[in-house]
Amino acid sequence: MFINDVTKKEEIKNIAVKHLREIGVKYRPKKLRNVQEERIGRQCFKTALCLLPMQTVTLASGQQLVVPKLVDDLCSYILTKVTTEGLFRKGGSKARQNEMKLLLDSGSYLGQTHHEIDVANVLKTFFRELPEPLFPYAFHELFLHCVLSSQQLQALMLSCLLLPTEHLNTLAYFMQFLREVSQHSSLNKMDSHNLAIVMGPTLFPIEEKSAFNSAQRLTKFCDICKLLIENASDIGFISDRIIDQIAPTSLSADLVSCDEVNKKKKKRRSGSLTRMFNGLRKIVSSKSIDTSSKSPDLLQTPNIKVSDRKRRLDIQAFSNKKKHTLIQSLPQHTALSTPISIHPNLTFF
Repeated sequence: MFINDVTKKEEIKNIAVKHLREIGVKYRPKKLRNVQEERIGRQCFKTALCLLPMQTVTLASGQQLVVPKLVDDLCSYILTKVTTEGLFRKGGSKARQNEMKLLLDSGSYLGQTHHEIDVANVLKTFFRELPEPLFPYAFHELFLHCVLSSQQLQALMLSCLLLPTEHLNTLAYFMQFLREVSQHSSLNKMDSHNLAIVMGPTLFPIEEKSAFNSAQRLTKFCDICKLLIENASDIGFISDRIIDQIAPTSLSADLVSCDEVNKKKKKRRSGSLTRMFNGLRKIVSSKSIDTSSKSPDLLQTPNIKVSDRKRRLDIQAFSNKKKHTLIQSLPQHTALSTPISIHPNLTFF
């Protein structure tokens, strides 16, 4: 389960730190390095993850993540030829890879003519040239302490929750991609161990100030990558134990407020419908004029009901022109004050 609410994410991080302390891993937050604040043109390489164009992807585990579009495009291309031997291990052509980088930086897309070995190396170059590595330097000591813990896997998964959102989403996506590559190791010769060896130094670059023990650190970082590849579906997953500790009172209050809003909306809709039906009922009941006859008889005196007089309808009299026309149509060309009997065979026109 992934939670998008910023406040809830902070609560999750605090709970994760607490659980890390319970299993003997201490975490002291460090400031991340200052990275560029604006993207340079369409440049994708040497650009912070938070500045890259993003897109939503659905993983095989059902998780929906927002990851850099470039990463998804390169990984999707490699998966179409995942059985190629030596993915991420063979060097390929540097000239073709530089051309591909220029192509991607200009906003163009990969064609079908690029070799998968070159695409895999371009993907490695992308992660290697990030201003802040996929595993930021401020978290390196934390992950090293996780390897020394008696509960390595649990500590690693809790530590992943502390990563910045863009890094956590990209990590979860990329590790599941590497997991899928390793499932074809019988053909491409790249199991989780080999992938961890070639990708460890890229995802965990060694800082110069810690070069005196770089060999040992690099070995540990490769072990971390191997564990994460083999358990990729658990990265970023929030356990029920953590969910139960996410401010249960505030969650219940949110649910109550939502119920109240829904009740008000339902009441408002029902009230408006009631007023509408009442209005229609009044209109129908007020129409009591007899409309059974199809055409009125001008020679008969209309029978006006009491209810019609109460409606106070504004009935206008005939105009002088209309009166003159009606009188000219009469047999005597004049209005009579007494009733007459008309012979059935008599024709007026």
